[in-house]
Amino acid sequence: MKIFKALAKARSLGANEIIILHQSIKYILISKLLGFKTIEAPGQKFQRFFLKKNRVYKNFLSKKLPPVDECKYLAKEIFSVQKIEDNYFLFNHNINKKYIAIAIATSGPEKFWIVENYIKVINYFLKKGFKKILLLSGKNQSPIETNICNHFYSQNINFIKTSNLNIKKIIFYLKKTKIYFGNDTGFSHLAASLKIPSLVIYGDCEPFNNYSKFIFPITPKNKIFTHNSIKNISFEQVRNQLKFFFKKNNL
Repeated sequence: MKIFKALAKARSLGANEIIILHQSIKYILISKLLGFKTIEAPGQKFQRFFLKKNRVYKNFLSKKLPPVDECKYLAKEIFSVQKIEDNYFLFNHNINKKYIAIAIATSGPEKFWIVENYIKVINYFLKKGFKKILLLSGKNQSPIETNICNHFYSQNINFIKTSNLNIKKIIFYLKKTKIYFGNDTGFSHLAASLKIPSLVIYGDCEPFNNYSKFIFPITPKNKIFTHNSIKNISFEQVRNQLKFFFKKNNL
């Protein structure tokens, strides 16, 4: 309903065209119901029957592309360009990067690891000499955030808690981050766009290799992605990948 109301407002202000960089058919159906004259979207499977212009998939049997490639293809067609520029943010490269970002925020329980494992990862960074932790969490993770901070209460650690911060303030600290570790969520996308080396845990969905060279995925060993798969990723597996990451980047 929120999406419907937002697009209805756009229509009331005179918008006739909509570009949808998403695979879900609900956006196309809402746009049709609201009377948008031109709808452009990737158009997977049955979606293509609702689309007429710049379709990514010409027929039902067309080879499926990764979501990033779908959007790039569509953007090239719409704007008649040959190359899509990188989506990295520009910022002052002289910023003192002193934080390690640990992301416990999630868009759903299927993307959350185990609290004890996050604590073990923080301990791993502490042993490496990192004492400034940017704890990326949302309002729903506030109790977990408090729990983690209380665990390290007796130690000299500078925690920046983000559950009550707005996104502008969070980005201010994220720009000062040296390494990102945590869940596959909006923060991982922001970190990669800020060119921060990001170790991202994937459980319920498979990572796309061409999304960003700054994302280093941690996936279930069996490569099976379900709602419970993230719980099968052990701290020992993560620790081994952290060791490899530190050695590769001379940290």
